[in-house]
Amino acid sequence: MQDMLWKNIIEELFPDFVAFFLPDLYPLVDFTRPHTFLDKEFEQLFPQARKGRRAVDKLAQVWLKDGHQQWILIHAEVQSFFDAAFSERMFSYFYRIYDKYRQQIAAIVVLADKKKNWKPDTFNVSLANTQLTYTYPVYKILEQDENTLQVVNNPFALVILAALYVLRYHSKGEDFKYQFKLELTRLLFEKGYETAKIKSVFLFVHTLLQMQEGSKQELFFEEVKKMTTQNQRVELLSDFEKVALRRAEKKVGMQSEKRGEKKGEKLALQKTAVKMKADGLPFETIQRYTGLSKAEIEAL
Repeated sequence: MQDMLWKNIIEELFPDFVAFFLPDLYPLVDFTRPHTFLDKEFEQLFPQARKGRRAVDKLAQVWLKDGHQQWILIHAEVQSFFDAAFSERMFSYFYRIYDKYRQQIAAIVVLADKKKNWKPDTFNVSLANTQLTYTYPVYKILEQDENTLQVVNNPFALVILAALYVLRYHSKGEDFKYQFKLELTRLLFEKGYETAKIKSVFLFVHTLLQMQEGSKQELFFEEVKKMTTQNQRVELLSDFEKVALRRAEKKVGMQSEKRGEKKGEKLALQKTAVKMKADGLPFETIQRYTGLSKAEIEAL
């Protein structure tokens, strides 16, 4: 799941990604011109790259302000095991792309693993008087400071904060997760980002920090209502039901059925529908989220 979350957030907020992880390159890029993700080109060169590994590999083409093209190789590693061949793999990416397309390549590696001392940033081979060294920048999430991230004006700072929770606090239980997620969401709205950015980060945070307890989930959404306008709620809920809420509620529903609580589940869905009607959400959205028929919703 994490690899898809990273893939989506990188694609949706790519200029912010470059600004956050490649700050020296960002001022040189002309983001008024469209950027292109070269997925087909990458897959043709590395057809085995994604099999069996929890990682995100993206190759992007951008235009520089001087009119030249620049390729950016992004590697986000979300696996937690040690990979002795990692640096060699990064060099392989570099030289095969360069050999095929003769493009300058700026690389960035984002490591979301739990190994404190693992930060491979150099590939070196030498024999006699011949030596080759390839270095690339590495952003190690586990090394980051939470207080610093909270004041950074870039949506990826909040993405990293969510990833830090998984690395540092995953075992602390639902109450801690609830408070962490709530504060992170409040911080997201306080930043004043445009709706599209809020939506992308919101979905990343919500899906990565999925609540296991239905009651905590409901409390979370009640608090979100207090932070948002009605229009924002409609926008966010529309995506939640597709990406996260539907899955979460289905899981809670399955647990309820096992306990023979179908009646209680139906009542909970009806209460949810009443709240959604009060917020002015359309019937189609309420139906998709709750599974109730239009007649049942109208009767509430």
